[in-house]
Formats: sequence, structure tokens, C-alpha cells
Amino acid sequence: LIEQPRAEPGPLRIEWGVSQRSYLPGTELRMRCEMGLHPDLQLMAVCRTLMEDLERAVFEAYTDTLKTRVDTDTPEEMRWLVMFPKFNQASSQIVRQRYGLVGVTKELTGDWIDGQLL
Repeated sequence: LIEQPRAEPGPLRIEWGVSQRSYLPGTELRMRCEMGLHPDLQLMAVCRTLMEDLERAVFEAYTDTLKTRVDTDTPEEMRWLVMFPKFNQASSQIVRQRYGLVGVTKELTGDWIDGQLL
């Protein structure tokens, strides 16, 4: 565990340990940095194959049980896939092929990925 509350650009937490997510076997690396930016500036980048697996799992979970809403028992990553738009127009072909991107709006995600916010 590494915690740096005074890191730049904001408080940083890095952990390596047993996975806290049922869909990730073994260990995982978790990183979070609170940058103090506008709350709409949020982004999730995930391996494309994992994103497809998560989408399938969340779809099955909510259609099999006839649920009409995603609850807090659903992992945060799955809630993001349901609540926020996917961004598929990254200028980098490698990014488009390897990663799934989700953000509060497609415009902000595009600006973040393609340079306006880097």
C-alpha cells in the first residue's frame, strides 16, 4: 500500500493485493488519484475483452432477474458501463483495439484521450 495524501496533482493511493473483484482472479493493482477537477471529468479505461465480459455479465444479471435498475451491490465498473456512454472514436488505433473507454460524456472522454486534457 502506498498513500501519498500530498501528491501532485492530488492525493494518491496505490495498492497491490488480492483482487477485490469477483471477475478478476488472483491479484490486482488498484490506483486512485483525486485530482480536484470538475466531477464530470471522470474516465474509465479497461481492457476491451474485460469490458465485453463485464457488459455480458451485467446484461445477464439484470435481464435474468428482471431487475430494472442497477443497485449498489453491482461493482462500480459494471455500473459505469450501464450509466455512461462508451467512447469508440479515439484517434489511436491501438487504443480503439485494446481498450474500452467510458466517461460522463463522449466529448469530455474524447478531449481527455486525444489530448485536450492531457
